[in-house]
Amino acid sequence: MKSIVELCLNKLKRNDLTLACAEASLGGLLGQSIVSIPGASQVFKGTISTYSNQSKINILGISEEVVDVYGAVSLEIVTQMALKTKELFQTDFVIAESGIASPIVGSQKSSGLYFIGCFSDKSNVVEQFQFEGNRDEIMNEAALHAFKILNECLVDRRM
Repeated sequence: MKSIVELCLNKLKRNDLTLACAEASLGGLLGQSIVSIPGASQVFKGTISTYSNQSKINILGISEEVVDVYGAVSLEIVTQMALKTKELFQTDFVIAESGIASPIVGSQKSSGLYFIGCFSDKSNVVEQFQFEGNRDEIMNEAALHAFKILNECLVDRRM
């Protein structure tokens, strides 16, 4: 995964653009992957990890109604998380995720379900995934795909 993270950071640096992350189920894995690269501070502004529904509501100001209607793992939540994070950090790009890394008793959503997006002033993209494996494998796949989506957004901007 390090190579895709480095690729994205280099594109951001070359174009004097900034990045922040909005994390739910990954609990800081995206941010950790970024700060493990020397020079990340030139483009990376930070990550917000709102693991619980209450933290999404209290910290990011996401509507409790949206959480109740769509659930924490949804396109709607990832979109709101990203837009609030972009506003807070004043960045050019945000990558955002919400998902289920292991089975949840009573949930109608399956383990491995993720919504991952890339948000900028020019476009917003959210993709739905169904990953397989154990908790660590699912989380690592989700993080890898977050950076792949960011890279695609950067390519679309011709960077």
